[in-house]
Amino acid sequence: MINVGKPINIDQKYCPHPPCEKKGESHVQIQDLKLKNIYGTSTNKVAVNLQCSKSFPCKKVELIDINLEHKGVEGGSSSAVCENVDGSAHGKMVPQHCLN
Repeated sequence: MINVGKPINIDQKYCPHPPCEKKGESHVQIQDLKLKNIYGTSTNKVAVNLQCSKSFPCKKVELIDINLEHKGVEGGSSSAVCENVDGSAHGKMVPQHCLN
């Protein structure tokens, strides 16, 4: 991936046109997801975004050898955001993972 806006993005809180319903949480559960050997650059600081539903959290998410460096105009290193997600990370991990 080269200069991708959101390289890894699971957003079950998606709201394209605010205001959105606060109770309109996703009823889809993501489970047994493996993301492996993902390399490149991100134009956003948040290169890994895993925001799952509180009612149906993501389970068994596995990150393996992720290297996504930030190359955006605001500078600084890439980051990860995790909400309501359970999983593990192995190997090289840029940005530092946020999994439980």
